Amino acid sequence: PELRGGCNGAYIRLRWFKEFKCYKIYRWYNVHNHDMIPESLRHYVRSSRRMAPVYKMLAEVNDAAGIGVTSSYNAISRAGGGRKFVGFTKNDLKNHLRTVRTSSMEYGDATALLEYFRRQAQLDPGFFHEVEVDVEENIASIFWADGKMRMDYHYFGDSISFDTTYRTNKEYRPLALFVGFNNHHQLTVFAAALLYDETTATFEWLFDQFLKCMGGVRPLSMFTDQAAAIAAGIRSVFPDCFHGLCTWHIAQNAVVNLGSLCDSDFLRELSYLMYNADDEDDFEYNWKKMIEKCFPGKGPLGHSWLQGIYKVRTKWSSAWVNCHFGA
Repeated sequence: PELRGGCNGAYIRLRWFKEFKCYKIYRWYNVHNHDMIPESLRHYVRSSRRMAPVYKMLAEVNDAAGIGVTSSYNAISRAGGGRKFVGFTKNDLKNHLRTVRTSSMEYGDATALLEYFRRQAQLDPGFFHEVEVDVEENIASIFWADGKMRMDYHYFGDSISFDTTYRTNKEYRPLALFVGFNNHHQLTVFAAALLYDETTATFEWLFDQFLKCMGGVRPLSMFTDQAAAIAAGIRSVFPDCFHGLCTWHIAQNAVVNLGSLCDSDFLRELSYLMYNADDEDDFEYNWKKMIEKCFPGKGPLGHSWLQGIYKVRTKWSSAWVNCHFGA
């Protein structure tokens, strides 16, 4: 949305005076076509925001302890007497942590990784890599694919899976993998990336690099975990691509969200809905049967996860997914 209000009247002009060897204000026109920001909101203005060293230290300690940005910001704000007194916003805190993390990556693993990429580019003409940097030129995310990966995508990339569940590096950065299957149904890696975070902006950058790497050839279908940021990135970069949900992730999430209710009977019924439902009527009949059998008397109303997974059934059940190309 357009935020500017066309306020062109207010201005200040300076003039250099040789005799005094300084600039002086010689005209000041202070007329605006809008109300000025109230004092109570001054802490949101960029020019007024500063993150004191003690708050930076607290944020880094909280981050090292695994405390999320929102919880950390709320705790610091309460300790400082309120948000308007700490002098910075939650985004400022997030950007500070981003700089700290990317700086350590720049001089650690990333340096060795970029050197490896440089050597690979000399040995493999098809090797491709891109680096995302933040406003302070620190490394944020890294994407790469070698010549064989790109060739495999050319032949087998109509349907791909995208996964970010691996965090094996010491920075706990998501390792993103674009994978598929060849004609022998063997797993094939098309590209990989180390991401700073899992925000929509990061996924949009990543998918743009993937598209650039693969010569602008988009996949017909893409299967991922159920994450709003990934879905938004796919809609932005691959608008015509069918976005399906990975059934393995759904089964894992069922265990996490349903606990002891996720027994062998439930998984058997869920498996049928995933892989064997023929059409919408078949799905609805067997969904109802599963609910009555596994959740007698209560149904899905007491389980928000069940309600949520039902709403996106067209993304994971064979009743709809089989209408789209998949490996």
